[in-house]
Amino acid sequence: MSQTAKSLEDFLKGKRGLKSSASPKSLAEYLVGTGIDPVGGYANAVRAAIKTAGTSGGAVGEALGRAGMTDDGYAAYLAARTEAEKQAQIAAAGEEMSAAYKDAQGGYTSYIERYRSTASGRMTSLEKRLVDYGIMRLDETYAIGIESGLSPEDAATVSANVYRVLRGDVYDRCLTAARNSYMDEAALRSYAERAGLLPEDIDELIHEARFNLVRN
Repeated sequence: MSQTAKSLEDFLKGKRGLKSSASPKSLAEYLVGTGIDPVGGYANAVRAAIKTAGTSGGAVGEALGRAGMTDDGYAAYLAARTEAEKQAQIAAAGEEMSAAYKDAQGGYTSYIERYRSTASGRMTSLEKRLVDYGIMRLDETYAIGIESGLSPEDAATVSANVYRVLRGDVYDRCLTAARNSYMDEAALRSYAERAGLLPEDIDELIHEARFNLVRN
């Protein structure tokens, strides 16, 4: 594997938004998984209210016709009452949807909190192990994070944190090697890359190594 990111910012930017089975569910995915469907329930209730109103209105018309009643005022009254009942049913369905959605959001918040707590523990444990082992290469630590069950974004965060912790010691080691062996730029760049430094840090290393060689 080769490191293609020039900086930690580039590396993290390339991992943002990546999803895997280890990533937390979105609210929509959570609702599907739990069988909660506030919007679908509301839509069904609206359809039922419209159907009921249509059936009721038709029945009223037939009753008036059979009774020989054609009073337009009374028919209008019945139509208005039917419409009011329909709108009341729709309003009630809307309130039920809002309540169900609020409950679902509460459940989702709890789910995210549990997810983050578990992920945080895994991340902290893995960061410590990687630092203890002295593994700094972003491609290696990222792969280990994924294999450990972290989401892509969490694995990237672990990699970045480990790099920040180990970067100083590795940089100093490479600079000491450059001073003691008088490596040329190509050799120093290759050595630093194998040690795990990112290109922007290697450029800084080479600049500092040249300055010290000239000064000495």
